[in-house]
Amino acid sequence: VCKLLKMRRASQERAGPFCPAFDRCGGCRLQHLRYDAQLAWKTGQLREELARAGGFAQTTLRETLGMAQPLHFRNKAIYPVGMGKGGAALGFYAAHSHDIIEHDACPAQFDEINRIRRVIKAWILAHDISVYDERRHAGLLRHVLIRVGAASGEAMVVVVVNGADLPRRAALIDALTAAIPRVTSIMLNENRAVTNVILGENTTLMYGAPQIRVPLLHLVQPIRDLALGAQVLEAEGQRDPRLLEGLAASRLGADVVEGRVHPVEGDAEQHRELAFERRRVEDGEVRAV
Repeated sequence: VCKLLKMRRASQERAGPFCPAFDRCGGCRLQHLRYDAQLAWKTGQLREELARAGGFAQTTLRETLGMAQPLHFRNKAIYPVGMGKGGAALGFYAAHSHDIIEHDACPAQFDEINRIRRVIKAWILAHDISVYDERRHAGLLRHVLIRVGAASGEAMVVVVVNGADLPRRAALIDALTAAIPRVTSIMLNENRAVTNVILGENTTLMYGAPQIRVPLLHLVQPIRDLALGAQVLEAEGQRDPRLLEGLAASRLGADVVEGRVHPVEGDAEQHRELAFERRRVEDGEVRAV
């Protein structure tokens, strides 16, 4: 690992980071790189990996597609909880450490995630909730996981504890649902292991539904994956059946082609679209795995 000691001359591709916590927080790595240069770098990384790991040195790649406005684009967050210099802390780890960096309004995340984080932090302080100390394996609250459906707006919150229960859970539920009505799922996960693995095996529903909805090809895919690490391709209103070709190689794609994804109840157009995709599989236009 290298550390920059002095910059003699800035590259033309260097840009000022849009987040004031960028130099401390480990959540982002490329904000100092101009956005068009970020996209080119990502294309280059993929080209190198295809050549190195797959032997596809002559593969032609299209350029990485960027966002119109690269702000507030992350719809999931995994916050470690612990003790900071000023008391209980809920944020992201600093680079190459387990020091928690707090930031009330991360500009890379959906605003709903920032608001949920602030409500949970206020609840921790108001009710003196015990937070986890990984050095002593003591304290209760270990992590908070949040995911927001990009199109549905529904939010899932998962509270991970070093125990079997959560004190003042009713106060947390009331605070979250009053401040952010789109919080439709709140879960409690038990992880008592001495480990860096975030989630334990036991999860119980504290409020709402056990899943949130993610629109996909005008259908509704219920997302129950608490790890929140699985990449989900969201069509967000685009009518492009070719998306299924990419999905066919994934678990989510298998759900689509095997009929485990269901259209919104009462929506005749979505019923027709699902039938169309199934016919494409049957006719061999799309390969199901």
